[in-house]
Amino acid sequence: GAANGGGTGGGGGTTGKKVLFDLTKAEDAGNADWRIDGAYSDYANALRGLGYTVSSVTGTSITSTSLSGASVLVIPEPQNPFSDAERAAIQSFVQNGGGLFMITDHRASDRNNSGWDSPEVFDGWDGSTPASVSTSLQASLNSDVIFGLNASFNSSFSDPVLTATPLTTHPILSGVSSAGVYVGTSVDVLSGTALMGTGGKTYLAVNSVGSGRVAMWGDSSTFGDNTYSDGSTGTYNNWPNLSNATMGKNIVRWLAGDL
Repeated sequence: GAANGGGTGGGGGTTGKKVLFDLTKAEDAGNADWRIDGAYSDYANALRGLGYTVSSVTGTSITSTSLSGASVLVIPEPQNPFSDAERAAIQSFVQNGGGLFMITDHRASDRNNSGWDSPEVFDGWDGSTPASVSTSLQASLNSDVIFGLNASFNSSFSDPVLTATPLTTHPILSGVSSAGVYVGTSVDVLSGTALMGTGGKTYLAVNSVGSGRVAMWGDSSTFGDNTYSDGSTGTYNNWPNLSNATMGKNIVRWLAGDL
């Protein structure tokens, strides 16, 4: 937890390492606000407290230039697909030692009416919604193939509020006893390790890919506070609940090679 490795002096070499939160895929569309100056501001500030530099990837696409110098890329519930070129940049980033945190949500959570929800953005077009997709976008991130972690299409329509608990031992689980899944999707672990779950389903899984590391968690609300980028206040402050904050920090630390 925060007691070990907290502060800029005790982060195990974290000081100044760059953590990027993607904002190129409408992560703040509709009633979502997964921004470091919005519902993920507590998350961003906690990472800064550990010695990381935290910023957003803005614009319309992720490139090797936008990832240059970063240690970790966080993609919190993307609403639009990745192009072949973006996927190649992210895959190269991980292969060469970067950390990738994919935060998905339940199916039918299309917040910007693009036809895409986050499980589909991570896995690739499901063949039905949207009705047609250009060839360069159909694979999107292709996470199941290139990273071994699949945002399940099967369990995610109706997963209720659940409490995930550790399934094994792992550095990420230090100080973590439980975490909230506030209607999310489970993760199919094709390659890697299931870390948190409940009811026979996995909600947090990790894998090592090339020189880098990847993680997928099944719900975006877990790390949200109730403050939004437009200055309004929401209903749910989940960041301090259960071990949500500790897990969120530990995932980034592990992805950065600091845990």
